[in-house]
Amino acid sequence: MAYDKAEYISKQNEVKEKLENQIKALAESYKDDPKIFAEVLKFNSKFYRYSPRNNQLIFLQNPYATFTDSFMGFKKHGYNIKRGEHGLKILVPVQVTYLHDTKAGEWIQLSKASQKLKQEYTKNEIEAKTVQRYKIGTVFDISQTDCPVEDYPKLYDMGYNDPSQTGLYEGLKRYSERQLNCTVKESDLKSISLRGQFFPVSNHIEINHLLKDSEKLSTLIHELGHAILHNEINSSKATSQIEFEADALAIMISSHFGIKLTEGRMRHLSSHFYSYSELLSEQAQNSKNNSQLENIDKVLENVSSKFKDIIPGLSESISAKIFPDDDCEISIKGLYRHYNGDEFIHYTSTKNGDKEDCLTNGVKCWTDDKNAERIKALERVETINIERMEKRIGRNRPGFNAKQALEAVKSMQQHTQPQAVPVKK
Repeated sequence: MAYDKAEYISKQNEVKEKLENQIKALAESYKDDPKIFAEVLKFNSKFYRYSPRNNQLIFLQNPYATFTDSFMGFKKHGYNIKRGEHGLKILVPVQVTYLHDTKAGEWIQLSKASQKLKQEYTKNEIEAKTVQRYKIGTVFDISQTDCPVEDYPKLYDMGYNDPSQTGLYEGLKRYSERQLNCTVKESDLKSISLRGQFFPVSNHIEINHLLKDSEKLSTLIHELGHAILHNEINSSKATSQIEFEADALAIMISSHFGIKLTEGRMRHLSSHFYSYSELLSEQAQNSKNNSQLENIDKVLENVSSKFKDIIPGLSESISAKIFPDDDCEISIKGLYRHYNGDEFIHYTSTKNGDKEDCLTNGVKCWTDDKNAERIKALERVETINIERMEKRIGRNRPGFNAKQALEAVKSMQQHTQPQAVPVKK
């Protein structure tokens, strides 16, 4: 079968359009489970209620503080403040009593009054008044305690551990640091709601150290979207557009590599999709609004274009992390594909599956000519790398989910240039 460039481009456009439509459909259809918010409200009721002024003070010191309480407040719930943590300062109201000393003609604070005045106060023989004053108090965010992540409300799910996602995470990190010169580090962000952040000035990404594998990968993909699309220091774009664009690119990347979307990512996408849609509606209705917001389709088209540009580099970076050996970057012009009469078995560079061929690696290959077919020169042979990876994983990384990793790499290959030419058996 000859390689048809026009057909390839047509299919790529179909995939792009389908993906864009899926993103819009997901954003429009996603609905949170009301039980999740009920759970959050119930969890929040355990913590002290702060005045608007104190809420503002907490926000100014840590805008991502989620659940806060005093040292003793957390202690009451069975949680301890981690050593070395610095709290958030608030104003604590206290009642101060003053006694009127008639001889001196002045008001004296009860704690500083003489024994005689205190006795007169106890017998109600002296005039007294109570004044509200404020002192500095300290509270902590739940992220600063030893509260296990399993106790967090589902809305703040930290994800789950899955070693099969480690290679993808490291590959994306490699791309960020080598291709974008954007460093990635896991940090204590003093929050359970802030998953990660991108800093365009210093061009680096921080990932919340509390996250487990699945949420860590999802967050890195989103922040990588910001690093790719929003590396301007002073951007005039609305926050909702910026977040929607980053989510759209993150979902395209996730779909490409077969990564399951987390609830948090879908919730985030839907929220900013509707916020940006409202901005577009306001612009259409307000003739005085001179800003030129791009419609949703145009935004997705721009993101898709960027996605197409970065995929080869992303695929290379992930492949390099999964296949660390240089000899895995191979290109062979002719191979044979072997079947057991029906199911695909193995690749070799010889028709009879010569045992001395290094590609067989001791795996028995079928020698029947009718069960072996030659692969055309244009087809990429990343499948050999997959087999090598599977053996390497089994040898060096016990417990690694090779099946999921292989599916991710296969998905990667489907979009890698040049397009593989299918061979019918």
